Amino acid sequence: MTPGVAIVAGLLAGLGVAMPLGAIAVLILQQGVTGGFRPAAAAASAVAAVDTAYCVVALMIGAVAGPWIRSIGAAPGVVAGACLVALGVVGLVRLVRLRASRADGVPAVSRHPGTVFVTFLALTAVNPATVLYFGALSAAVQLSATTALGQVMFVVGVGLASLAWQLALAAAGSFLGGRITPRARIALSAVGYSVVVLLGVTAAGVALLAR
Repeated sequence: MTPGVAIVAGLLAGLGVAMPLGAIAVLILQQGVTGGFRPAAAAASAVAAVDTAYCVVALMIGAVAGPWIRSIGAAPGVVAGACLVALGVVGLVRLVRLRASRADGVPAVSRHPGTVFVTFLALTAVNPATVLYFGALSAAVQLSATTALGQVMFVVGVGLASLAWQLALAAAGSFLGGRITPRARIALSAVGYSVVVLLGVTAAGVALLAR
């Protein structure tokens, strides 16, 4: 695999793991709507960093990662689901309190990029789907047989694609947030947090049923 082909493959792989609209994507949109582009961009950067790190792990240990995580059982999926449910519930509770105190307020979210980055880094890292994805991919295309430069270019492609997509979500959220009323932001936030809770319950349930 030449470096040029490797970076294109990395771009496609990065989009493949980033584009499905899951809980993290919803949360990035939510962060953009309620906090603006800068903290949402920090969230996007954290997600892309985890995607890139997991890609490196998959290249280093190849197909070993997937079977090892599967051997743990339901624990990774349950932990990831529980974290998402907790985050969604906390967000909904904040919205209820906000509505009780001042009807025209805006949802309270962290606007400090550093805090947002760490939060999204942790949330994305507990999701085993990413490392499973890259583990399976590395086995399928036999990346271990490529040159070192090809592997580096593949990782670069993954990181760039993931970052570009997450930043697009951040921009979309901040664009929407600047054009709706505070009351509509609260309603949209309630929908977003509810979706996160539902996705968390689904993730934990699927992990338990797959045992």
